[in-house]
Amino acid sequence: MKHSIIIGLVVLLMLTVVACDQGASLRDAIARAIAKTSEVQSYRSAGNVTTYTDGVTTVSSYELECAAPDRYHSVSTVIVDDAGNVTTTNAETIVVGDKGYVRSQREPRWRVCEVYTPDSQPPPGPTPGTGTCQVSIQTSDKQLELLNYLVELEKLPDEEISGANCSHYRGRVDQDSYLDMLRKTDEEDYAQIPPEYLELMRQQEIVIELWIDGDDYIRQQRSEFRFPTSEETWVTGFSTTRYFDFNEPIFIEPPEIE
Repeated sequence: MKHSIIIGLVVLLMLTVVACDQGASLRDAIARAIAKTSEVQSYRSAGNVTTYTDGVTTVSSYELECAAPDRYHSVSTVIVDDAGNVTTTNAETIVVGDKGYVRSQREPRWRVCEVYTPDSQPPPGPTPGTGTCQVSIQTSDKQLELLNYLVELEKLPDEEISGANCSHYRGRVDQDSYLDMLRKTDEEDYAQIPPEYLELMRQQEIVIELWIDGDDYIRQQRSEFRFPTSEETWVTGFSTTRYFDFNEPIFIEPPEIE
């Protein structure tokens, strides 16, 4: 009996070590992909987001191209279905340096806008001569920030994405750790968030799948999410983004203003 117990303990310890090693290996693979993808000088992406809340379905789709350090071009469509009442909105945005340009089906002429990033405070209002719009942009490292907080990682069967064989991973976002990071890196802004809103943020549930190619580039990201906007109302949905044309020549110029 003693030998059986010892053998059982040894097997259990071996399984624990294997599980720990596998988890570390998966984290290392994702960390390499985050670093490699964040360093690209140019890329294109295409994605869609679908959300459901209170009987309203919203489907957003977009195409984006980026050229370092500060040039972006996006075309987006948003379709809202509110109990059969469907509305569609199209928009196009160009960012070159500290100037943004926006046009839409409602306002087809280009407008010059203020630009700010998540690391900068939004301007208090439009600068004279820049119209009444503002443009917010996210750098690639900010877009991938949540991936640093994935837990319960697992390796799924490989798949081909856009002709590239990719390793397939899935994990859950550790929302508490993510919010703790926000508190430590920007205590002033964090302190301004109402406690009740922080509690809602901690209740968010996000599961992310990643497809990473042999060069450590993230080729596709899919998210399923669920979060409350109040005690009674929850938003559920999913999003998919594909990335391609890494470090290919991409030229983005300001539009002609009438």
